[in-house]
Amino acid sequence: MTNFKLTDLSVRQLPFAEGQHRYFDVATPNFGVTVGARSKTFFVLVGPNRKLKTIGKYPDISLADARKQAKRLMVQTPQEKPAISLKDAVAAYLEDCATRIRPGTLIEYRLGSSFK
Repeated sequence: MTNFKLTDLSVRQLPFAEGQHRYFDVATPNFGVTVGARSKTFFVLVGPNRKLKTIGKYPDISLADARKQAKRLMVQTPQEKPAISLKDAVAAYLEDCATRIRPGTLIEYRLGSSFK
């Protein structure tokens, strides 16, 4: 990982290499480009766990457009999945099972479940 100011010229001149090398932009935190053997791909790290999101490949997407999209992704609040209770999860599982297993097996599953 290397930190430097990404410009159109610097991205164009980054050499292709075996493996993958990540270059971070000092002007836009958590934004950078990954250079592999045949491609250069813009990415951004988002959320509290710094999850990597791919933006697009260079030159299909310009540095300016990639930077704008990265800033947009960084300000979005992550969508939290609604919490589901164990009872609801078991009910959903048994409902799904009803469409794909034998009736006798489903009866056994329901008898073994403490959530009736």
